[in-house]
Amino acid sequence: MIEAKRQGALKALAALDRELARRPFIVGDDYTIAGPSAVRDTRTSARDADLPLGNYRNVIAWIGPCTQSARAFSIACIPIRSISHSSNELP
Repeated sequence: MIEAKRQGALKALAALDRELARRPFIVGDDYTIAGPSAVRDTRTSARDADLPLGNYRNVIAWIGPCTQSARAFSIACIPIRSISHSSNELP
């Protein structure tokens, strides 16, 4: 059963790799919130099942920019009020 799950994961990685050969992100040409979740799941699954993630060059190429975009997105979405020293400073 474990080997069957591993083979299924390898097929999913191959499908993801093929799709990422056609576009930079999993949902088209732009970063979406789907990226970080998929990156996390892909990396965790590959690590836990000892999958050869390095065999999928498009997946590897996608992980870096997607991770960087997620960081930029989270920084941009920090509420202004939480950055201020005092909420009294804001109108």
